[in-house]
Amino acid sequence: MTLHRLQLFAAIAKNLNVSETSHAWHISQPAVSRQLKELQAEYKMVLLQKKGRRLDLTENGRSFLCDLEPILDSFEQLRRKYGWGGVAPRESLAVAGIPGFSTVLLPSLLAQFKQEHPAVNIFLHTGTGEEIQSMVLAGKVELGLVVNIRPSANVRMEFYREEQFVPFVPKSHPLAKQRDLTLAELGEHPLVVRMGREHDHITEEFLAKLNGGRFSAKNVLCSESSRAVKTLVRQGAGVGLLFKDNIAKNLLRGEFKALKISDGRFTCPSYIIRLMDKPLSGCAEKFLDLLRRSRPKGSAASHRTTDLRYRQRHEQTLPTDID
Repeated sequence: MTLHRLQLFAAIAKNLNVSETSHAWHISQPAVSRQLKELQAEYKMVLLQKKGRRLDLTENGRSFLCDLEPILDSFEQLRRKYGWGGVAPRESLAVAGIPGFSTVLLPSLLAQFKQEHPAVNIFLHTGTGEEIQSMVLAGKVELGLVVNIRPSANVRMEFYREEQFVPFVPKSHPLAKQRDLTLAELGEHPLVVRMGREHDHITEEFLAKLNGGRFSAKNVLCSESSRAVKTLVRQGAGVGLLFKDNIAKNLLRGEFKALKISDGRFTCPSYIIRLMDKPLSGCAEKFLDLLRRSRPKGSAASHRTTDLRYRQRHEQTLPTDID
């Protein structure tokens, strides 16, 4: 078995035509047929069979191709990365974000980065804050964008911006017609919130302010998924409460109406994280600069105070992430 023979089989399996494969690979048709015959003999099974004038994959052939494709993909990644076969290595950038960031903010910034650096391979990962911190520590990604993590001693945290909690309802909801609400008025309605496996202290702080501190927990419907929160709100279960990035696209599409609270605004800091003692690659440094430039004006000036307040608040509290 040779890699060339496996690649040739995959090409035949794609177009199911020996003649077309022969032309595309610039080798004779008999040579293609011989390679296929030797491959089938080696594995002692028929991978392709004639069906009229064309070929068709047998059941064994489909199973073999399914197992083969990830191997060929991995080889192609190695070839591109290390320059085998005369191809120069390509730079790469691997970043990660919690779902709110990886569905709105990061794709937009990475698209801009790709336009400026078209030769760079880009990998975007999604996970909870703790999962992203693990990716950074393992070297799987160089930069992560997170909310609510207990920072490792080996991770450097840089304040990015304040993430805003937003109450929202369907446009058909009676509250959608009001210009603004007080916390007391909001507390009179059932809420649908995201709460992780551990209690989310930020959500708890918000709920504690509702209705002058007299808000009943019986009026809260909790879910571990922001997607489920939005589904429940659509079905009339109550007023939703999520971070703004989680519902940004829904608001733009007109699915929901964000409610304005006149006497309260609740936020949580988000952070860019990276390894403490390892320099960033050139690509990661450039993307970090882009992230910093995308930060709201005035955020950088207050990041030291915010970082200190955040760390002090989390010394005895295990937080959770939005998703």
